[in-house]
Amino acid sequence: MRPLTLYVLGTSVGIVAGCGGGGGGGGGGTAPPRTVATVTLSPALPDTLFGIGQTVALTAAARDASGAPVAGTTFSYASQNQAVAAISSAGIVSAVGPGATGVTASAGTVTSAPVPIRVRQKFTALVLSVPSATVTIGNTLQFAAEPRDPTGTAIAGLPAPTFTSSAPTVASIDGGTGLLTALGAGQTTVTASLTSPADGTLSATRDVTVTTTPPPTTSITTGPGNAYNPPSVTIAAGNAVSFALGQPHNVLFENATIADLDFGATGTRTFTAAGTYRFRCQAHSASFTSGMIGTVVVQ
Repeated sequence: MRPLTLYVLGTSVGIVAGCGGGGGGGGGGTAPPRTVATVTLSPALPDTLFGIGQTVALTAAARDASGAPVAGTTFSYASQNQAVAAISSAGIVSAVGPGATGVTASAGTVTSAPVPIRVRQKFTALVLSVPSATVTIGNTLQFAAEPRDPTGTAIAGLPAPTFTSSAPTVASIDGGTGLLTALGAGQTTVTASLTSPADGTLSATRDVTVTTTPPPTTSITTGPGNAYNPPSVTIAAGNAVSFALGQPHNVLFENATIADLDFGATGTRTFTAAGTYRFRCQAHSASFTSGMIGTVVVQ
């Protein structure tokens, strides 16, 4: 029986030793995760945003109670006034409208101190607009001048612009409304100016050309029959006559300095000098005294 007893004891010793070895190798363990104690945003005082749509990037950081960074922290962002500035999930602040707000970053239940954001549209350009650069005597043009910030967005709440004309005898302009009235042929330069209490005065200019009023036009047609209708017209020097001819008819002028009109043509002829100008249809008149003839009397 002794050999059996020794074998059992040896086995028991081996089991005990194996247990002891396992205990010696298990001294390590996983460290508990750091807890976020503070969240900060930087820069703490970013520059004022001067244009609607301008942006500034903020960076969030999380630290534990000992001040050590907490890596891998996920942040959420908020703006106290979305009408002034919005902030994206990446911490990008965008100007929305004039005013002041604060933005924060949070990690769980821990929120940073708000970073102040101010939006003020800076007056950097005055845009002068007008429907046309040319106007005839006696007509009007409406000018408008709009102040804009660095992103090209219109600025509300500034004083009204003032308008001046460099040649008031060519075109006058209402200094307050910007309504221009054309008075005489020539060119003038319209200047608009606007003063911002915060940013000073800016100006913009546009050139305007004033032309003479188009001359009145008298019309002559053909028919019924082989005749001009009316056969004679009287106009002032510098005025014009428009012709609308039926296909069988043309116009040949006795005065060779005036261009003829072909069969069935339409066209306008201007008469600058006083006198009597006779014309005929080549197909229905052999002379300027009989048949299908007409007359323009210029006084």
